Amino acid sequence: MKFDFDFDDIAEGTIDLTSLIDVMFLLLIFFILAATFTAPTIEVMLAKAKSASAVPNQIERITFGIDAQGGIYHGKERIKKEEIPAILSGKPADISIVFNVDENAPFNAFLGLMDDVKMLGYGKFLINAAFEEE
Repeated sequence: MKFDFDFDDIAEGTIDLTSLIDVMFLLLIFFILAATFTAPTIEVMLAKAKSASAVPNQIERITFGIDAQGGIYHGKERIKKEEIPAILSGKPADISIVFNVDENAPFNAFLGLMDDVKMLGYGKFLINAAFEEE
């Protein structure tokens, strides 16, 4: 038995890619926006504290980090102590200053940074720590 299939009279099929392009465009926008909302910071091993607790989100914070060698960072950029007044200039005095300090950082580096910020008139400090489980 021989079957004769005549495909000549079947219309050419097309696929409409408009909806696929729309979905890909929305995914692209989502990932671009999601990537811009993460604040760049250096990786530090936070000291552990039993009293550590989460702090509610505020509108604006300024974050400084200190690595194990005592280097000071603002975001991912290493800065010098002389640059701190320029970073804080124009910021309100009641803004929170966050310190991410490596557990192996020299205490003098942390104390010096905190003292410099305090001398500029800022007094709301948050020190990040990892929660220590018992």
